[in-house]
Amino acid sequence: MKKAVGYLRVSTDIQLDGYSIPKQDREVRRHCEYANFELLKIYNEGSGSGSSIKERPEFRQLLHDVLSNEKESIYIVVWKLDRFARNLKEAMCLLDEIHKKGHYLVSISEGINTETEGSILLLQVLFAMAENERRNILFHCKNGMKERAEKGLFNGGRVFGYSSTPAKKLQINEHEAKIVRFIFDRYVVDGWGYKKIASYLNNHYTSGEDNSRSWSIFSIKSIVTNPIYAGFIRWGEKGKERKIYKGQHHAIISEEQWFKAQSSYSERSYQPVKIHKGSYFLSGFLKCPECNSSMVQHKSSGGKYLYYQCSQNKNKGLCKANLINKNDAEQKVLTELSSKLKATEIRTFLSSKLSSQLKLDIQPKHEQFKFFKKRLKELQTNKKQLFDLFYKQIIDEDAFSDQLSHLQSSERDINDKLKRVESSIELENNLNVGLIVNNILDNFEQFFQSLDDIKKKELLKEIIQDIQVTTVPLGKKRVKRVVNQINYHFEINSIS
Repeated sequence: MKKAVGYLRVSTDIQLDGYSIPKQDREVRRHCEYANFELLKIYNEGSGSGSSIKERPEFRQLLHDVLSNEKESIYIVVWKLDRFARNLKEAMCLLDEIHKKGHYLVSISEGINTETEGSILLLQVLFAMAENERRNILFHCKNGMKERAEKGLFNGGRVFGYSSTPAKKLQINEHEAKIVRFIFDRYVVDGWGYKKIASYLNNHYTSGEDNSRSWSIFSIKSIVTNPIYAGFIRWGEKGKERKIYKGQHHAIISEEQWFKAQSSYSERSYQPVKIHKGSYFLSGFLKCPECNSSMVQHKSSGGKYLYYQCSQNKNKGLCKANLINKNDAEQKVLTELSSKLKATEIRTFLSSKLSSQLKLDIQPKHEQFKFFKKRLKELQTNKKQLFDLFYKQIIDEDAFSDQLSHLQSSERDINDKLKRVESSIELENNLNVGLIVNNILDNFEQFFQSLDDIKKKELLKEIIQDIQVTTVPLGKKRVKRVVNQINYHFEINSIS
């Protein structure tokens, strides 16, 4: 009988997503019984953020126990993929370690068993879809914030030197504004650095309202580089182009002083531009036509021509260089891979798996919707009873106002949650799974190029076993090396 262990985790003490610890426990036990697994142990993480493996002691123990077992294969059973890993990169790193020792991951909700062919590709697509959905939500949210910024409106948050009203309007906090002006004066006029300003403030502004504030290099820099103090609103992500719009709030410093500060900042922050190496995602996959060793990156002495070279030649001086043109090899592989993944069998397989996963995902959301609707009815009943008590003069006006305010606040909160769940259900109901799969496979090269170098290698690792290179004679003792054959981990006909 095959051996298995279960892993349970929730993000908070009370979840409305239907994935409670008791439910996960039941589903893991039920699946093990159905799959004829001998359940050795269930690792119960309880509640926690799970933002890193360091914060998951039970998971670390599970990995230790499973990876230490080299006698037999162990199946790690979870209710849903996000119980196991937070994102694609983390999942692939963990799976790589597990598979090296001959163990497998089973996700009940998505119907994934990494022992079967094609499951790794499905897992990558599922994580990609989840990340894409998060990006779509973030996109719509950012659009609304961008429109506010273009109108010169504040988007919310705590800004030292200002107080924010419930309507997100900025009002100058004169006590803090004096410190802001002091920082800019010392930075622009006296040429003080961040550390000197922070040290001075920590020694001289440690009483009254500032008693709990500790100044640092970062906090000084964030003030010096923030255009909000000159009456502007900044919009854009860090590391990318950020635009500045004229704000509707009052400035603490003059525009002239602000621009002087930025000029000084640019002069002090100059660093030489770094030159980075290119991407060689076929390293390790390409095999030398002579010794069958892996081929690695190589560029000509001037850096103009890029190749893959036999690793035995590069590292040990053995074999020959057997250079193959980098661009030619990569384009050949991507073209063939794109054609391979357009097979009807793969489309049908992925569409079926994704549809099953979406059905399981949407069920708890319907339960949330019913719960919120029921809660709203209860609040409406409570409000009616409260008015009856007030009209019958059983409670006074102060008690009535306090209770009504509390009920109205709860009602707004539930309505907001209801709208979010309703939108999520509508989004998933309108999701065309076949279209998503077709878009990825029809535009595989574009999808592949959008990945970073690590994800490119991870994806190829799950699809390709190795790539054989052959030498083609061109005449007059001239030869050229080209991709001859790509060996895959699976055959199309084996997917069902």
